Amino acid sequence: MPPSSTIVIDDDDASYSAISELDSDQFTHSGGDDDASSDSTPNTLKPPRKRRKLATSTWQLARDPLPHEAIRDGKNRIWYCSMCEWNSASLTSVRAHLAKKHGIEIQAGEIRAKRLREERLSNILSNLQASRQANREAQEERTLRAAINRDAFNEALVQLITMRNLPHNAATWLELYALLMTVNYTAEEVAINARATISKLIEQSYTVHRDILKSKLQNSLSKIHFSIDMWTSPNHRSFQAIVAHFVEAETRQLRKALLALPELPSHGGEDQAVAFLHVAESYDILDKIGYICGDNHGSNDKMCRLISTGLQEKSSLIGTQFTTEFDAVAISSTLPSRPSSTLKTKKQLTKPFDKFSLMRTQQLTRSLHRR
Repeated sequence: MPPSSTIVIDDDDASYSAISELDSDQFTHSGGDDDASSDSTPNTLKPPRKRRKLATSTWQLARDPLPHEAIRDGKNRIWYCSMCEWNSASLTSVRAHLAKKHGIEIQAGEIRAKRLREERLSNILSNLQASRQANREAQEERTLRAAINRDAFNEALVQLITMRNLPHNAATWLELYALLMTVNYTAEEVAINARATISKLIEQSYTVHRDILKSKLQNSLSKIHFSIDMWTSPNHRSFQAIVAHFVEAETRQLRKALLALPELPSHGGEDQAVAFLHVAESYDILDKIGYICGDNHGSNDKMCRLISTGLQEKSSLIGTQFTTEFDAVAISSTLPSRPSSTLKTKKQLTKPFDKFSLMRTQQLTRSLHRR
């Protein structure tokens, strides 16, 4: 019966420790007289060659062969069990015998060549896996970079800053940069590091949206009607808001849009008329002007008369018939309008508009364009 407990012994073949030359008494009989020794042939007295044992722990459990027992079976040395009468020339059978009969498990170590092969194979597999991982990461990075739409990002950033009235340096906020990197770690190349870039992006975005609005106005299904009003900012600057109302061709719905917000020298009707005609001409909608709606300020009456005069002059110059009568101008106010006797006689548009002042207010117009 094998013992209840099992003993585990590790073979140390990694060091390839070579045993010393075996004693001669392991290969000759321990007994006998000198005459028997003298009768032996020279071949029996020849010392054996050195051999290397690969499983020293296994051989520690063997006994020496008796004089009448064989030492080798062919080229393999016979292992004799020190705990019973069993023997074998196969170390695999020896380990099975020790485990089954005596409860001793011998954990055979790998030979050096096999270990080196496995190490090389492991290195190859590791390098291959690392290469595949690097390829996957490179492919993932290319996919993430391809998913970035720089134009869409710039437009979204411009709308965020203009619609929420944020400072231009908001694009350089570290918090915004961290937010972008958490969504896509390759977005670093689209991050903006200079606030001056925002001004250029707003300028470009304004130009694009202005061209789109210009096309919609020119394709309008109706005349383009305007609501115009003057107001003064807290820093005592005068601005004219020009809002267009029209029926969009694509949706067939009523739309409105702020066309311009120029800064004027005064609230006078002449300055307003010059600014309005300049804006209408820039959008190329002089031939689509409909009604003009304003309050009951006397300068609005003068503005309408001067606009009519300006359209007549332009009509005679370019050979196009424009609408020049504003008798049906809608005046929205709870206050009574001024008597016609108080209105000044209409005159030609001789006062040149301050072009520099108009250009100066374009940035403010661009910021308010989408509101």
